[in-house]
Formats: sequence, C-alpha cells, structure tokens
Amino acid sequence: MKKLFLFLLISLPLSIGIFTLVGCTSEGGKTKNPHVHTYEGYQTDEKSHWQTCSCGEQTEKKPHTFAWSISEKGHWQRCEVCGYEKGQEEHSFEWIVSKSGHRKHCKDCGYEEEMLSHTLVWEKDAANHRMECEKCGYIGETEAHETTWKTDASGHWVECGICGYVSERCKNTNVHWDFDENYHWTDCSACGQEVVAEHIYGEDSVCEVCGHSRLIIFTPSSDGSSYLVSENREEAARVGEYDLVIPDRFSGKQVTQIKAYGFDGAKIRSVVFPDGLEMIDSYAFRNCSLLTELCIPESVEFIYKNAFSGCSGLKSLVVPFLGMEAEDAKNSFLGYWFGATSGWENSGNVPSSLQEVRLTGGSFLADYAFSSCKLSDLWLPASIKTIGNSALNIPIVGYNLHYAGDAAAWCGIKLGDTHGRRNLYFQDVAVENLVLSDGITEIPAYAFNWCMNLKSVSMPSSLKFIGNAAFEYCENLTDITFSENLESIGAYAFSETSVKEVHLPDSLVSTGIDVFSNCKSMSVLSIGSSLTKINSGAFEGSIALKEVVIPDQVQLIGINAFYGSGISKLTLGDQLKTIGTSAFDGCVDLEGELVIPDSVQSISNNAFSRCRKLTGLVIGSGVKNIEKTAFHHCEGLESISVKDGNTFYAGEGNCLVHLETGLLLQGCNQSVIPDGVKEINKEAFYKCFKITQLIIPASVIKIGNDAFFNCSGLQSIVVEEGNTVYRSETNCLIERSTEKIILGCNKSVIPNGVKAIGDRAFWGCSGLTEVVFPASLVSVGDNAFYNCSGLRELTIPSTLGYIGSYAFRGCTGLMGVTFENTQGWVIRETTGKETSVSEELINTPQRARNRLVSEYASYSWIRRDF
Repeated sequence: MKKLFLFLLISLPLSIGIFTLVGCTSEGGKTKNPHVHTYEGYQTDEKSHWQTCSCGEQTEKKPHTFAWSISEKGHWQRCEVCGYEKGQEEHSFEWIVSKSGHRKHCKDCGYEEEMLSHTLVWEKDAANHRMECEKCGYIGETEAHETTWKTDASGHWVECGICGYVSERCKNTNVHWDFDENYHWTDCSACGQEVVAEHIYGEDSVCEVCGHSRLIIFTPSSDGSSYLVSENREEAARVGEYDLVIPDRFSGKQVTQIKAYGFDGAKIRSVVFPDGLEMIDSYAFRNCSLLTELCIPESVEFIYKNAFSGCSGLKSLVVPFLGMEAEDAKNSFLGYWFGATSGWENSGNVPSSLQEVRLTGGSFLADYAFSSCKLSDLWLPASIKTIGNSALNIPIVGYNLHYAGDAAAWCGIKLGDTHGRRNLYFQDVAVENLVLSDGITEIPAYAFNWCMNLKSVSMPSSLKFIGNAAFEYCENLTDITFSENLESIGAYAFSETSVKEVHLPDSLVSTGIDVFSNCKSMSVLSIGSSLTKINSGAFEGSIALKEVVIPDQVQLIGINAFYGSGISKLTLGDQLKTIGTSAFDGCVDLEGELVIPDSVQSISNNAFSRCRKLTGLVIGSGVKNIEKTAFHHCEGLESISVKDGNTFYAGEGNCLVHLETGLLLQGCNQSVIPDGVKEINKEAFYKCFKITQLIIPASVIKIGNDAFFNCSGLQSIVVEEGNTVYRSETNCLIERSTEKIILGCNKSVIPNGVKAIGDRAFWGCSGLTEVVFPASLVSVGDNAFYNCSGLRELTIPSTLGYIGSYAFRGCTGLMGVTFENTQGWVIRETTGKETSVSEELINTPQRARNRLVSEYASYSWIRRDF
C-alpha cells in the first residue's frame, strides 16, 4: 500500500503540469502567439526540479519533496514530485525481541521483517542452565540442573537430563555391571559412586554398556538363588544371526545353567559362556549349525547328553572334561555330547568339521574316548593319569597330540593300546629327539607308539623297563641309545620302526614277542650277554639285516624270531637248545652251509623252510627232534649230513632220516634214497630240479603228498622189486592199490591199466611232449599236468569221466584238444555250483583247448552220463 500511495502522489502534479494553457511573452512585454505550453518531464539537480516547454519557457525551480523508498535489501530517498532518487543504502537493523520470538527493524526507514522463532542454545554452569538465542541475544529464565547417571563403553558420568551438562565423568571401564531387564548398575571402585542407568541397545539387541541382551530369557532357579538362560525366540527371529554373550550375573545373581533345548536351532555364530556356569543341559545347543567354536569354562560341572548334537559346522572345542561330569567313567567319550551312546559311535555323531579339541581338565580318558574322531589337533592336560584302550584311535594321519606336561610326566601315565599315526608335542615342543631325564625307571606300555615325528631316543641310566608297544609304529625313529641298566623290553616295543642299529645292552635279560619285528632298516644287531631267549617274532621282517651272531648264552630262538629277514650269514651259539617254529622261515638270502650246533635238541616245523640259497645242512650230534617241515622248500640244498654220535637221525645218501621210524624228512638235489627208508615225508624233495633219476627202495611203504613236487628235471623213475605198495612202469610211479600214478616225469608213458592220475603228478614236466590216455583211465587229478608246456596235442577218451581243476593250466604249447565224447560234460565251481557244457563249446580241438586250458581251467570237469 505504501508503494502505491507514493506512486499516485508523484504522478498527479505531473499530469496537471503537462496540460496547463499558457501564452508566450515577446519583447516589450507583450504577448504574442499565445499557445498551450507542453512540458515533458522534469529537469533536476540535487536540490530542486523544474520543467521546460518546447518554446523554451521554464517553470519556477522548486525544492525536492523527498520520501523513503524501501526493498528487502535496503532503502533510499525519492522526490515525490519528480522522482529524483538519492542515498541508496542497506537497512540499519535492530532486534525487536519477545519471549515467543524476534524480528528485525530498520531504525532509519522503519522496515520490518517477519517475526521468527528464537535459535536457542544452552548456557550452562556447574549448578544452572538457561536458554539463549544465538541470533538476537534473548536470555531465558535460569534453572537448576536436573541430573542423572549416564553410561557408555567409555565410562560413566552425571548428566543434566534437560541441557546435557556433564558435571562428573569417570573413565573407569573396568566395571562389573549388574543389571535386570531395564537398568544396569554398579558401585564404581574408581569414583566411588553408585551408578544406575538405563540400557542402551544396539541393532543387535545388546546393551552397549553392560552387555545385557534382549535375546536371552533369564529364568530363576527353583530355589531362586541363580538363573537359567534360554533364547528369546521372538527377538532372535527379528535379529537373525548373532553372537551370544551370556553374562556372569543377572539382577545380582549368578547365571549357572543353560536350559534343556535353551538355544536349540539358534542362529548363533559364537558363544561366550559365563565364568560361573555350572551346567549345560541336554540339547542346549542342538542344531546350532553356525557355531564354529565352543569354549566351555572350567566352572562347568555337568554337560548332559546331546548338548551339542547337530552342530555340523563346529571346528574347535575347549572342554574341562569328557562325559556328563568330571571323572564320568561311563560316558567319557567325545560323542556323548553329539548323540552317540558309546565311543564306537563317535564317527557317526561327532561332526566331521570338528578339527580341534582342547581338554583342560580331568584325570582319565575312557576306552574309545576320541576313537574315529577326525581331529587334526588334540590337547591333553597335565592332569591326565590314565588313557584307555583305543582312546586315541584318531584316523587322521599325522594329527597333532599336544600334552601340557613334560616327558617324565607323560611316562607316568597309564596308557592303553591306541592306534593312529600322530605327531607328539610336550609343552608345545615337537617330540623329535627325545632325551629322557635321569630318574625315569620305566617307559610305560604304548607311551610313544605311532609317534610319527620321533626320530631318536636317548635313555637315562636309571631306565630299567620298556613297556609293550612303547615305540611301536614310530616310522621315523632311526636311532636308539639304550640304558646300560635296561633289564626288560616289552612285546612290540620297537616294532615297525626305522631303527638302523640295535645294540642290546648286557643288562638285558628279557624281551617280549615281536620286539623289533618289521624293522626293515635295521642292518646291525648285537645281542647282550645276559639274554638267554630270543622271543617270538623278535626280528621278523628285518630285511636289511645281513649277518646275525647268536651269542653262546642264548638257549632258545622263538617262533618267527627272524622270519622273512634278510640274513645271508648266520652263526648259532654253542648253548642253543631250541629253534622254534618258522624261526628263520623265508630267509631267502641265507646261503652256504648251515651248521646246527651239538647243543641243539629240537628244531620245529618250518624253522628253516624256504631258505632257498642254503647249499649244505649239518645236523649236530645232540639233536633229538626235528619236526617234519623244518627244512621244507630248501630247494638249493646239495648236501645233508648228521654228525657222529647222533642216535636219532642219519644223513645217509644226502637224506635226513629219522632212525626209529625210517621217515625220510628231507632230501636234496644230490640225494639217493637209502634202503630201509619206510616213509618219504610230504614235499621232502620239493623243487629238487637237479634230480634226474629216482629209485624208490623196496622198503618204502608210504610216500607223502607232493613228496617230489616240481622235480622238473626227472627223466627216470624206478621202484625196486619187492615193494608191495608201489610199482613203476614206463617211468611212472604207481600206487598198487588204486592203480593211480602219483608221480610222472619228462620220459613217462602212461601204461594200460592205470585208472587215475593223481594231483600234481606231472607238475612242471615241460619236457613231456606227448600224452596218450589209456582206455582204463577214468580220472585226472587237480593240477595234474600243470605247466607241461611241451604238450602239443591231447585226446580225452570217452572212458574219462573226471578232470580236476587246473589240470592243464599252463600248457602253453597245447594246440588242440579232442573230446571223443562231447556229451554230458558239466563244470563244477568251488562253491559246488554246476553248469552244463554244451557240445558247441568243445566240438572242435581249438574250442575245446580254449575251454579246458583257459576259460574253464579253474573248474572241475565231470561227465554226468559216465
């Protein structure tokens, strides 16, 4: 409105001036040419304004009539008549203030802005606060602070609830908070104040100050003295995956239990347990598949069955004991918490993801405690005193077993028989070069068995006993220094190790069985002066061992003592009495002449069997008993003799004969069977390739099975006249009562009248080129012509009704087989199952050959219409 009024005030006189009628004045004052003056605008200077007509006539100069012109940015003066303007400048504002707000007012032109709210800030001192406007300087009423305690992770302080003024701040963060569902509180040891504050919850529903979690439900125990915890399912569903921290206390009381099914199926990534926790109930963390680690505090006294079943992602577990409680003999196996009912079921219940278990307490591990658990690392406490059988049967090759004690403490543990290739650590140091401290008197059974990283052992002079299997399967153990006072070594103590040299001390009086069995790197052996018995399997399989001297005091060499070893030179002591079964069986490199001392009284079965490079055998004068297979399969023997004075055995004709019974126990390549022999032992001439002529004395009434097995060089077989049990014809040895050929040779012709060919009768007769079966023949035994590679043609007569398995196996030169009767044949498997052989399969020599020699060679052939 002000601007419109000023416009009209200025415009009105201008309009009047423009249309005024006047006349012009000429010289002499007379008017001439009268007309209406026309004025176009004003001429101005700083003080006045006037108008000029086109005729040059001017109006009177008049002073300006100024008034204010105003805008938001400033003001200036303007003549209300002519519009002349001067003095443009910004407003000179001052505040007009009230309680409700403030506005700006120009003290020159009177311009005012709209009323605005104050921009208030607090002005504070130790006792009071008031509000002041940051723009206009308005000051509100002064009031006293209203204080309360505030907390966060950095400490606690007193703060005004209105203005936020902090009057006290304590930076002590080592505060034990008690809390309930709404508040947390403490008596600060640093500032001495009792602090009570509300919880400050983060997105994870956990108070940032005290750790109280809305994810946990706290339930009072039955007597009200403590709390049990479980999951708040509704809140957990909102949060999703989370890290669980269970507080030590709630509302001033200890948290002691985790309820049954308390966190069943929870999406927990990790758990921190309270220090005072006493019990974890059944199924407490069942199916918590996101958990990778669990560290159970030592305060826990009970962990019930299935507490962690279904925790399929668990990798690491720290526990104070195994089972339901400490020293739980019945349930002390890892799988108990995962659903197993015994240690046998560990593998099907303990998650395959579990790699590390750290046991922090307890004195024993029950049988099968960790059996079949696929762990890479297992920590045992120094408190362990007993480890049961198979407790450490962990299938991961090279898993790490960490023991918190030292070697002396480990040797004090009672250990059961356990398996599993492991690396052993004492106090986090790998057990590689084990030096046992003085004072240790015994290494217990199984103490270091299966220890892969053990390379050497040095034993103190105090050591007297080494238990069973103490170092068994220590595959990298190469060096052993024995105690000079060692008295006994248990069974299997160093079996399957890589020890290179064994020097048994003179103090050693006894060893168990298989004490160094299968030590395949052992090349040096010396036996002390006190050992009188080399026990069974003691050095079995020592393939690198080339020379053995049995000391004089040794009286017995046990069963399998040097079975399959690499011995090439053997010296037996002069007090030796007994050589056990298979003592040197399979010593295929043992060569030269074997001399049995006169002190030896008994040589058991297979004592020297398969010693194929032996060329001579001398039996001592004191030998009283040689079992039948003592020297079997020593096919390299060229001579056999018995020392004078022996009243039990003779060595006539390079044959070992028992005098009382007339039993020929052993022959050789140069044997001639002496008169008076009544029986030839089974396999007595096994593989004596050099024998070309065989003469059976009339005295022989029994020939054992395979007595001349694979004597492939035989060219002639003769039975002396007068023999009532056997006869020979056309180089065939025939049993009279059955008319069965029990032995043939490269020059044999099967005579008429023979009814059967015995098992293996012609085995290896590669020089046999032709066989004609007589019409009398009804049966051919198993392996009868095995490896008769010289045979070319064969006819199976219609009178033959049985062909044994592998009868013609290895007859590689056989080109064709002709069956005179192709009907009625069946093949019988070892199971007894029979299958008919169609005529089409054997109706040509080639087809018949393929079936008989190759395809159906392993079956017995039978004629059903025979």
